[in-house]
Amino acid sequence: MLPITTAPAPNPFGHHYPSTFGRAFHSWQQWHTVAMASCPKCDEFLAGRTIDKPREYLELAYRLLGLLNEGVFVETESTCPLRDLFKSEWPAETVEHNLQCTVCGRTFQLFADTYNGHAAWDLTGPPRPEPEPPPEPEKELGYWITDAAVTGK
Repeated sequence: MLPITTAPAPNPFGHHYPSTFGRAFHSWQQWHTVAMASCPKCDEFLAGRTIDKPREYLELAYRLLGLLNEGVFVETESTCPLRDLFKSEWPAETVEHNLQCTVCGRTFQLFADTYNGHAAWDLTGPPRPEPEPPPEPEKELGYWITDAAVTGK
């Protein structure tokens, strides 16, 4: 007599594919990334951070104001001028200052929401790509005019 076999119970979640997380194929084992170019002016500001105390926020804003005056950063967009943060009355419930490095083009944001009690500094954009070299001027093909062409002989 033949043994009785039963089919496996169907999976209630449908077809199951085995996980491949962490098991990259051999050709994918090396990450093909390029490090962000170094900038002597803004590398120290790359690390984003959450700011918990108003004093820390104002200290960073004061430092950035000095760098704006030196020409290291340029203010691209903001809800108020950065120097307005040091007036006796806060300019608004939320203030945002977007800055760009004049050397490499990275963009940063200083943000504060006094209503909800949140402030942060973060990198918001990559450096601009290296400018492409100007195209070579097209060479004109010259030709010689002979005496025969001028006189028609």
